[in-house]
Formats: sequence, structure tokens, C-alpha cells
Amino acid sequence: MSVIVYYLKTASIVCMTAYPITKINNFKRALQRIPTSVDIFVLSILFSFVAILGNIFGERIFDGAIAHSGLIGPVVGGIIGGPIVGLVSGLVGGLQLYFFIGGFAANAQLFSHILAGLIAGGFYKYFDHNNLSFFGTFWIGITVELVNIACIYFGTDSKLFSELYISMLSPISLCINPIGVGIFVSILKDVQTTNYLIGYNYAQQSLAIVNETLPLLENGFNPKVAEQIAKCIFDLTSFDAIAITDSRNLLALSCEESFDAQNVDFMELKGKHLKSTSFLKKYFYISNLGSYNFSETASSFPYSVIAAPLTYNNEQIGYIKAYKIHDVIDPPTIKIITGIADFLSLQVQSILAQEEAELRRKSEYENLKAQISPHFLFNTLSIIKLLIRKDPLEAQKILLKLSSLLRNTLYQTEDLVPLSKEIEIVEIYLSIQKARFTSRLEVYFEIDDVCNNLLFPTFIIQPIVENAMNHAFTDTSETMILKIAASLVDDHLIITIQDNGKGISQEIIDSVEQNTILNNMGIGLTNINRRLSYIFGENYTFGLENLHPGTKIEIDISNYSLN
Repeated sequence: MSVIVYYLKTASIVCMTAYPITKINNFKRALQRIPTSVDIFVLSILFSFVAILGNIFGERIFDGAIAHSGLIGPVVGGIIGGPIVGLVSGLVGGLQLYFFIGGFAANAQLFSHILAGLIAGGFYKYFDHNNLSFFGTFWIGITVELVNIACIYFGTDSKLFSELYISMLSPISLCINPIGVGIFVSILKDVQTTNYLIGYNYAQQSLAIVNETLPLLENGFNPKVAEQIAKCIFDLTSFDAIAITDSRNLLALSCEESFDAQNVDFMELKGKHLKSTSFLKKYFYISNLGSYNFSETASSFPYSVIAAPLTYNNEQIGYIKAYKIHDVIDPPTIKIITGIADFLSLQVQSILAQEEAELRRKSEYENLKAQISPHFLFNTLSIIKLLIRKDPLEAQKILLKLSSLLRNTLYQTEDLVPLSKEIEIVEIYLSIQKARFTSRLEVYFEIDDVCNNLLFPTFIIQPIVENAMNHAFTDTSETMILKIAASLVDDHLIITIQDNGKGISQEIIDSVEQNTILNNMGIGLTNINRRLSYIFGENYTFGLENLHPGTKIEIDISNYSLN
């Protein structure tokens, strides 16, 4: 019974070191399978210490035979840090036994410790942060203990002592030490689970940041707005500093008092391009294309930085840079910053497109061009993100459709286009929505052939369809049906958009007919009515009807042969 207590005591002491190790940055990078040479060196020291600790607290039973848990160090070190960490920690633990304890099994235990680290290191690539488990590493512990028993049996001169050792200690060590390995790894696994929970909290942070920054961008993107956005991100995250730059200058900085901004070159972007996200050294750069390893700067303090690009027309127009002092930036945080940068890029792109367009186009037309809502963009990007792993081909198709839709939205310069072109834009928009709602959305087109080549104002039908998707089908689980029809009757072009949604209030119908806006309701429909009035004067009607349930919108343009 006392031998069991000895092993339990030693294994417990060793396992107590697991939690402090998880707080070390070198371990965090190793767990992500991206350790640097410095990380490997530090981990070798740490797990050598664990091996020595397991030997020191062991109890001597007889000559050279001690009840110890020194093998846990090289085994876990090999699994976490790789063969080099396993070899070094096994060698250090074995030498400690050889010189300070000695005995009949000194040579054998030195050899078995080295083998233990190498064997565990052989499983390094398999046991990444996704595959760490109690039972998986438990069986590696069993394997290593069996190797240790074989080394003692075949590598010692005294068969009497070796058989006595095996009969007295091996059954217990074969049980307790592998359990110790499994417990050690379970603690590490708990860190991973905690990171998932942190990721959930970060998602909540992202949503809060989006909600806070969206109203700010309504006033355009300029240094004052950049300062407000930087402060918002800084207040809602744990970064030590948030900087926003354009291509040449620092626009905004919000940081802790301890952040030495004078010694930071906020415009520096140096490094080697990598194919995948990686934490190499202390400095890295994340973009939609991959990662970069930053060079050392003249800063008087070590920091990590993530720089996510702001883009416009596929060109980088600036960066959001987030800094942490004396710490690494974990994957969930990377997703927050890159997600915010993508969001701001979309918003900035929309803003700049509107500003450029307002110089050459009528204001009401430009308002309609910007009708695609951020919610639709976010939902579409979320769909693409989910499909990238499940169905990459479908994700690519949707991305191309979104690109085509944005291209038509932002770069359409003609006031009038063939009706077939307007219908094509609507089809692209609805095909993306069908990827979101699948079989719940049914769409029917009834377009007379004679109508296809008729010139029609751009971005009239698509905003009406989007209005139906955003308002008619909210809070419903029923099948959503949209019908879009076009016909030419007695020189009247008649366009009908009908849905089976919750209908439209009489107040909105009245406000649209009166060409007014009621409490921010029916803005899009009123803008469409105003634009039709501007183009066709008195030669049109814009009718809205509540079908209980559903809504029917009919555009009737008379004397169309004159257009």
C-alpha cells in the first residue's frame, strides 16, 4: 500500500505543474503547433524540470529502485513540444537518475527516459490541440512504461533485482503514471475548452463592436470617425492599443497609458509571406491572403500586433492594427480584428462608392444604388464561411454571385438598361438568398419575351424584392413565395412583384402614395416612387396592395413605346 501512496504523491506533484505551464506564451504557441526555436528551448527546460521533479519526490524502495513519476515529463513534453523537447527532457531526467540516484538500474533508466521522450515525440503531429485526450495519451503512457520495464529487465546485470523491481513496482507504475499523463493532458484540454468559451465571448464582442460602429460610419469615413471607431474597439476589447491608418498616415490611436507609442512605427509592415496563419516570433500580420512574420522594431518593449487591411476595389487603403504588450494574440482575437476590418472595408467601400457617384449622378438614383443592406452582406458572408469547408464549390459560386451583384450595384452608370439586365440582378440577389433559406424560398418569374429588350430604370425591382425579404418574411417559418412578372399590354409596361408575407400596413401605403416618409417606414418604396416620378412624370402608377396575407406592388408605365 505504501508503494501506491508513493506513486500517487509523485504523480500528483507532477500534475500540479500542468496548470502554470498553460499560462506560458511559449506553451500556447506550441499547443497551436507553431513553436519557434525559442519556444522549443523554453519547453525543453520546463519539461526537464517536470521530469526532475518526478524523480526528486520519488521514494527509494531498495538499491536503485525508486517509486517515481519522472517519465511523465518527457512523455508530455514530447506530445506537446515534439521530439526535441521529449529527447532533451528525457535525457535530463535520465541523467538526474543516473548521477544522483544510481543503483542497479541507472543505465537502463537513462536509456528508457530518452526512449520515452522520443516515442512520445513521434506522436507530436497527431496530438494537436484538437486531438488531445485522456485515453489517447494514457495509452502512450502505457507504452512508455512497458518500454521502461523492458529496459530494466534486459538492461541490468542483476536479474534478481530487476525481477524484484518488476514484481513490486511495475504493476503500480504501469497504472498510475499513464493516468498521470492523461490527467496532465486533460488539464491542457481544459485550456482548449476555455478558449472555445472565450471565442464565444469574442463573438459577442464582435457583435457589440459592429452595432457601435455602424452608426458612426453613416457620417462617412474620416479621421474623426476613425478616432471614434478606434476608441470603440479599444473599449470593447482587451488590446493595449488600437491604431487605424490609411496608406500613408496614422489616422487614429487609442491606447493604454503604459503603451510606448513614441517608439512604435505604426506604418511599418515588414515580413515574409506565409501560406497559412502562423505565430512566428513575436510579430505577425494577418490578412485575407495569409500571415506575415514581423521583423524586430526599435520599440523598447516586446509586443504582438495584428494588422488587418482595409480594402477598396481590391486595393489596400489602410489598416486596423491591434497591439498586445508582453502577450500573444490568440486565434479568436484574430477573427475579431479581421472580421471588423472586413466589415469596415465593406462599409468604407459603400461610402466611397456613394461619394464618387454623387459627383456624377442624381442623388435619388444614388440612394437606390446603396439599398443593399449590411445585413444582407453579413448574412451572405456567413453563408460563404459555413460552406467553405462543407461545399467549397457552392461557396465559390455564391461568392462570384455576390461579386457580380456588388459590381452591378456599385458600377452601374446607365439610368436605363434592358429589362433583362434588371431581372438578371434580381435573379443573382435571390439566388444568394436561396442559399440562405434553401427550400423555404420559392421564386417564380413570368417575364414576356417582348419585355426583355425594353429599356427600364436600373435598381427599381431589386430594392422592392429586397424590401420584401427584409420586411414581409420576418418572424415566419412558412414557405416564402415571390412572384415577379412583366408584360406589355397596349403600350403599358406592367411590372408586378407579389409575396405571401405578412402584408403591408395602410399607413405605409398612404405615405408612399403621398410621396412622404412616415416614421422612417417605407423609405425605400417612397424613394422608388420619387425616382419613377422623376423619370416618367405623370405616365406611371405605383400601386401597393395588402393581400391579407401578402403584398402586391404593381408598376404601370403608360405610353411605353415612346421610351
